[in-house]
Amino acid sequence: MTVKLVLNNRTVRCIQDNLGAERVTILEDNYTGDNSDKYIQFEIESWVDVLHIIHAGQDSGLELGLYGMKGDPKKAA
Repeated sequence: MTVKLVLNNRTVRCIQDNLGAERVTILEDNYTGDNSDKYIQFEIESWVDVLHIIHAGQDSGLELGLYGMKGDPKKAA
């Protein structure tokens, strides 16, 4: 199944980390023009991929809670 989404940069990075950057295609950068989102596409091949996407969402939410909208976890470490 092919999935196409518009997501913020933080969530795209989390999906790339969990699913594999080589499996995520960025179709359009700055989709709404404010440099905070990307239009991406990726393939769900098995139930394991679904778990990777769930974990990516958890990672993104945790990062948002810990570092805020503009936070950078690399600077906090």
